[in-house]
Amino acid sequence: MNRVAFIASIAIALGFFFLPIVELKPNRLAAGVPFSLLQFQNDFRYLVLFVLSLVPAGLAYIEDRSRRGSLLLLIGYVLLTLVLLLPTIAGNDLLANAANYFDETIRLRNPRLLPTSALTVGFIGSLMVLYAAFEDLRASRWSFNVRLLLGSIGFLILVGLFASHAMDTYSVMVEFQANGALLGQRIIEHVVMVAVALLVGLIAGVALGLWATRDQNASPFILYSVSIIQTIPSLALFGLLLVPLARLGDLPLSTLLTFFLITGLLIVFTYAIFRVTGLPLLIRRGAMLVFILSASIALTLFTVVLVSFGFRVILQVAKEGNAENLQQLLIAVLIAPILFVFSRQPLRKMFRRLLAIGALIASLIAIVISLVMVVQAAQSIFARVPASQSFSVRDLGISGIGTAPALVALALYSLLPIVRNTFAGLNNVDRAVIDAGRGMGMTARQIFFRIELPLALPVIMAGVRNAGVALVGIAVIATLIGAGGLGDFVVQGIVTTSVDMVLLGSIPAIALSFLVDLGLRMVEVWFTSPGLRTAQSSAK
Repeated sequence: MNRVAFIASIAIALGFFFLPIVELKPNRLAAGVPFSLLQFQNDFRYLVLFVLSLVPAGLAYIEDRSRRGSLLLLIGYVLLTLVLLLPTIAGNDLLANAANYFDETIRLRNPRLLPTSALTVGFIGSLMVLYAAFEDLRASRWSFNVRLLLGSIGFLILVGLFASHAMDTYSVMVEFQANGALLGQRIIEHVVMVAVALLVGLIAGVALGLWATRDQNASPFILYSVSIIQTIPSLALFGLLLVPLARLGDLPLSTLLTFFLITGLLIVFTYAIFRVTGLPLLIRRGAMLVFILSASIALTLFTVVLVSFGFRVILQVAKEGNAENLQQLLIAVLIAPILFVFSRQPLRKMFRRLLAIGALIASLIAIVISLVMVVQAAQSIFARVPASQSFSVRDLGISGIGTAPALVALALYSLLPIVRNTFAGLNNVDRAVIDAGRGMGMTARQIFFRIELPLALPVIMAGVRNAGVALVGIAVIATLIGAGGLGDFVVQGIVTTSVDMVLLGSIPAIALSFLVDLGLRMVEVWFTSPGLRTAQSSAK
């Protein structure tokens, strides 16, 4: 029996029977009147929908998995379409006669239809039925390409419903039509914020995980430190970063550059003292300690400045970049990996070389266009500083509130899963394989890049995926310190008790979490060696 399909069918039926499917609201903020599916009298379409919700429970007992999967796929798409479409049809009638459902004392101002719990249960249940169908098709040895083609039908259904304006009745779509342009800007801010913080966390996390693997004395300190950071509440961490970043932003840029110059000279001097073997051990250890502290402080400040300014530049490019340049960059970024993949296929030698050259040219074009847009964005940011005003660190994007503390906090929160998975992945590499590589004459660098890192990559990428999905949710809270993003809509909806505004911010955040996980999973598959992928598939 397909238990997933059976449970999903019963859940949909119970939701339609006991829960309201839509709620008619007299205006944006006032409480509305709920309507269940069975309250739509003299219209048998909704009764048919209720009966259809019980069909997957009967199909779950079919023994032929190929036939069962095909039927579940069909009924799943029918349920998905009707669950989204029929309430809008009923909603149009409710909106046309909205005055009949409220007292005369209630002011009807732009009445709207809010989807409620039964519709949510029906939508999720339909997706569960589709999942059960694809599991049956996969077990029946249906090819991946066929399953991918069938899976695209659901996406086309959703696109068709939205494109035909059939969903415009819902209150969330009303808010989207009113705030669509602003929502696009907030999505860009959210994506850039998560991407920059995750990139910094990836570099720092892999480095710390590698350090913990190589140094057994430092590993407990590193692992405990990232664990402690994870226990700090996000708002508290934002508050802790407020004062030091505000002080740093008030400094003139010349003062910061002078600090970097003096610190660099101190680093070089203390390292030179440490290298002198004739000095007493106590002096050499003291020089090494000063070297580590100076290098850590300088590297931290440089990273904060670089990340904050880089975020401003990338956001400037994403929001105000030249449309033609962005289009060319997107085409080059899409074409380069496709040509690279085909250049590795068993095609004729000359054709493979042409594809490889094309991929290289597309990559170079993408790099040049990116550099041009970055330089233009940086010049635009510098041009905003008045000539009469001295250039300060704040002009680079660092302040006590805004994106700087949000980026630092998000990067810190991403360290725990990345560091732990890097540490676990590298430690779980079979020592015999490393000894075999050493016996073949490989250097330590070759062993790391050709043996350890490829074998540990799936574990490391699992940590990166966890960090990416978590950062999408944590970035929502960053709006409380003026960092922008999708949290603006969520907080505004909470303040005004508007569920529509909360959904307008949370639905894109949920979709972004799925896209981040899917994108990072594709990167993992791309960089995982074919032999290791085959071994993992056999193990499953």
